[in-house]
Amino acid sequence: MVCVDTSFLIALIRRKPEAERRLESYTQEDEEISTTPICACELFAGAYKSTRRDLEIKKVKGLLSRMRLLEFTIQACERFGKIRDQTEAAGTPIGDLDIMIASIALAHNQPIVTRDIDHFEKIPGLTVETW
Repeated sequence: MVCVDTSFLIALIRRKPEAERRLESYTQEDEEISTTPICACELFAGAYKSTRRDLEIKKVKGLLSRMRLLEFTIQACERFGKIRDQTEAAGTPIGDLDIMIASIALAHNQPIVTRDIDHFEKIPGLTVETW
């Protein structure tokens, strides 16, 4: 199973060929696709800001209905605190939403598929894949 980040989901909604090819390869490998509640929130926020609101909301709902939404567990919350402390202590802080996304992926033992490599590669123990 792989956890896809907002950047990957947006690329799918926009029908970017490289994201679609990556999704197809996951499908051929019978790899289950998941995402986090944080990514879902980011997608809906973008859809509601769109001038084509109804269409974009429909696209988001359709896409999310095809994947597993990972639970934001107590374990993920604890990982959030630890990662935030580690990155701040190292002088490489990143945004709380990205830490939440990473914490959820780690708590579920999943790699994160993203284009935001700069943020996610700072997180110890997180496997980061791109396309």
